[in-house]
Amino acid sequence: MKAGGIFSVVLVLALASLSAGAYDVTETTQDYQWQAADWQVLDGTKTLVLDLDWSRGCGESNAWSVWGYLADDPAVDEKIRNRTPDLWTDWHVIVHNGTIDQSTARVYRYLPAGLNWWLGFSSGTDGNGPWTSLTAIALDPGQTVANNQILSVYFVFTPIDPNLPVKIDEWPTKDWVPEPSSIAAMAMGLVAMGFSLRRRLR
Repeated sequence: MKAGGIFSVVLVLALASLSAGAYDVTETTQDYQWQAADWQVLDGTKTLVLDLDWSRGCGESNAWSVWGYLADDPAVDEKIRNRTPDLWTDWHVIVHNGTIDQSTARVYRYLPAGLNWWLGFSSGTDGNGPWTSLTAIALDPGQTVANNQILSVYFVFTPIDPNLPVKIDEWPTKDWVPEPSSIAAMAMGLVAMGFSLRRRLR
């Protein structure tokens, strides 16, 4: 085969791979300890960059965990492809031994492009120590994540005790299931929006 023919075949195979949604991924079939190669410096911030194929089901019983040790204030930047038949309406994150910086967090449908999801936060302590959580909700049904679509999750966090590992638990839900604190925060936000709208209409 001539060189031009070989190039054409390679190009066709590469385009076919991209159209099928193939990319370097971390499978979510089992929990994962992050590796040095997973970290990049993006905009001056040490960032855990993960492309995930989510083949687990929905709900906390199907939570996936990534964990490891660190001492600085890193970011997490994930692109998560939905490999299930479920329509994702929520995304839940719990950072054990870490405090999420609320001002940096954003969750949205990455492919096809969508708008930011509503975010709620809470914190507490359990038998494993302190934790903070993020609940992201697609309030607009048109922003949910269907099979083979991709969700983007980004946040910065601060480890609480650098001598202990940080563990990040994550899972989707296919029904609107916010945490109680998120319900309260959302209600307050909607009330504030109502007052603002009424003032504008006056």
